[in-house]
Amino acid sequence: MKKIAFLLIHCAVFFAPAHQAFAQEKMPVLNVPTEHEGLPNDYDFDVSGFKLLDTIAETDQKFSAYPSKSNRFAVDDNGVIGLRDNRGNQASFLRGRTYAGGTVNQSPIEMIDIQYTSPLNDSRVMSISRHVNFEEEVSKESLVRNVKEKYGDNPTLIMDSNYSLEFRYIFHNGELTPYVGGLQEIYNNEITKKCQYTSNEVPVGSSRTRYRFQEHRKKKYDGCNGEVKIIMIYGSRKDLFNGLRVSMWDYDLSHKDLHDQDMFLMEALDAERSGKVGKEAPKL
Repeated sequence: MKKIAFLLIHCAVFFAPAHQAFAQEKMPVLNVPTEHEGLPNDYDFDVSGFKLLDTIAETDQKFSAYPSKSNRFAVDDNGVIGLRDNRGNQASFLRGRTYAGGTVNQSPIEMIDIQYTSPLNDSRVMSISRHVNFEEEVSKESLVRNVKEKYGDNPTLIMDSNYSLEFRYIFHNGELTPYVGGLQEIYNNEITKKCQYTSNEVPVGSSRTRYRFQEHRKKKYDGCNGEVKIIMIYGSRKDLFNGLRVSMWDYDLSHKDLHDQDMFLMEALDAERSGKVGKEAPKL
């Protein structure tokens, strides 16, 4: 995408359902991310078969094949996004899929939530979360073993409380950050001190975080790539678990997608302004 400078005149982003759209043109695909930009591509970023960078078609197929007892999904497919200024100029496009997920099982409760990039980056999965309450309590030893077998023996952070045992696998400069410690050590390490906050910049779970236009967007947590976060919920004793929360996100992809939307909307609005031709003025 070309780099151009703009003088923005009090621009504001707006959203609307598709049936209220100012324009029905779809956002184009400008980039097809088949590999992670910062996260290591040899790591298994997978939650119950759903993977970061999956396409809409792939996740739809996986939801259809999921061994669920109840499917109660919310799918956000038809929103419109646009940019306008205070001189009456505006550019708007069909944004397409942003979110899919919901309750896949009622008993026990199990929820899966997927967040997607804009069509500019091929509507790829940028975050996944899964929340499950076990039908019967499971042993601490077995669940910890299974988590480590899948996501790695060496979490960056291990935080234990009366409520839960939390593993955080934090990625920085393309690598998994080795073990740092627990809650007390987060702020003593430069990587975990900044990278612990990347989830604030990425929609994770069922939240519908709306895009906010920024003319000069900068990456807030430079060098941070994303995270896998595991929360194991204690049951009737601290050697038993009754629930599990798994979430993962690609911070680099999310930031790139936001920046691409900024540039695309600015270019479209500029083209709308520059393409207007004034009519012949009436004689006085």
